[in-house]
Amino acid sequence: LDRQHARFVRVDAPAIGDAVLYLEWRSGGPDGPVSRQRIWSFRVDADGVPRMDFYAFVDGAPWVGKADDPEAFGSLDAAALRGYGPQCALRWAPHAGGWRGAISADACTLTAASGRRMGIDATVTLAADGSLAYQESGRLESGAWAFRVPPGEPYRFEPVRDPARADP
Repeated sequence: LDRQHARFVRVDAPAIGDAVLYLEWRSGGPDGPVSRQRIWSFRVDADGVPRMDFYAFVDGAPWVGKADDPEAFGSLDAAALRGYGPQCALRWAPHAGGWRGAISADACTLTAASGRRMGIDATVTLAADGSLAYQESGRLESGAWAFRVPPGEPYRFEPVRDPARADP
């Protein structure tokens, strides 16, 4: 079992976009070691399709634990991130009362930070109840897996509700 505690927080990062989320995943629970950090930037493309560009940090250490600091991401710019490129932006569409964003290795190929060339498959599903499913994989030109996150069924993240808040 690969337990991940995830935070998906909207942040103000004007150099990256108008609708930006910071993702911070921790292994085992909310105080575990950081296992993944990403930036997701949402936009509408020239054809009117919602798209999501995703980025890895060159060095994520300065942003660890900063999701609740309203000024922490104000200076974040492209130099601090590794982008996957516009060909790898997930296309979003309504799905079963929620939304699904996806990209396939046929459309998204890149050279990873490791120097290996690979195709990326990624699917993110946001259900009507606020839960999120996530799966991403990279396949090398040889057909071998470069990575699979997670290696089996998609991660499923359930929202944690604050009982002190009135809104759902």
